[in-house]
Amino acid sequence: MREATTEVSLLVIVAISVAIMMAFFFGVIWPHIRNNYQREANCKNAICDCSNAKNNNYMCKCWASNKDKASNNNSFTCAWEG
Repeated sequence: MREATTEVSLLVIVAISVAIMMAFFFGVIWPHIRNNYQREANCKNAICDCSNAKNNNYMCKCWASNKDKASNNNSFTCAWEG
């Protein structure tokens, strides 16, 4: 009986530990991964002006569409890939 109690106690400890690690991953780490992926996807589809990239720490000024570029709003920066 004592061995069964020890196994159940260890199972509970492992289950709680896994739950804590999952909560940390999905609460802290996953949002950063998702935001980085979305930013990279936006940069791949963007219209960028990299004429001043070397003077701007190799960052380009980008827009989501030609309409945004013409009105010069909704700009964001992307890493220069040149």
